[in-house]
Amino acid sequence: MTTRSGTEVPLALISCCSSKSAEHSPLLRTSLWTEAKRAVIVPPRLLQFSLLHPEKMSKLRTFPVFLSLASALLFGGCAAQPKPELPYTNQELIVLFTQENLDARETSRGVVVTLPTLLFAFGSADLTPEMRSRLDKIATILGHKRAEGRSIEIEGHSDAVGTNAANLELSQKRSDTTAQELIAGGIRRDRLTTQGFGEEHPVALNTHPDGSDNPEGRAQNRRVEVIVKN
Repeated sequence: MTTRSGTEVPLALISCCSSKSAEHSPLLRTSLWTEAKRAVIVPPRLLQFSLLHPEKMSKLRTFPVFLSLASALLFGGCAAQPKPELPYTNQELIVLFTQENLDARETSRGVVVTLPTLLFAFGSADLTPEMRSRLDKIATILGHKRAEGRSIEIEGHSDAVGTNAANLELSQKRSDTTAQELIAGGIRRDRLTTQGFGEEHPVALNTHPDGSDNPEGRAQNRRVEVIVKN
């Protein structure tokens, strides 16, 4: 007799699986899973009989085997289970950010993505369209299930022009606005912390050694950093 697909399936496949010999045969596991995907039905009494009397089933030459999702449960151990995806490494995150033309580097704290404050409106915490576009890319990467276990810290920084109090307030507002945009992009609020530092942590000189202004250095200091923490 034949299955609905027009092939004959040895009953040994059932009896071997019920006697657990399939656990030791990769070839048999492959055969069983191939038949399981034919999506046809095994009569319940036949399954029960094969489990109770595997020695009798093995004596039969052939028999029609109709396999479906229900019978696939019987052979559940025969199918290879997909491996769980591991969290992104720092290097993998850097590659993803770099592919989106984002400035990312690894530090002792984690992966730091630097966003220049020229992406804000001058003297305010309002985002420019370019800044929204970059934050959308960051949210897409950090919203992936392989990154969802990482906490995110957002830091605002300024140059030394103006009062320290004003710079501190503006840098805090810019870090808060950045966080709100990431939340709008799907990042959970409980993953985010924000902090404004004003002019406290410069990465370049605000003035030259002779005391003259250093516009390039000040531009580097005006920034928001998104830190994907270790």
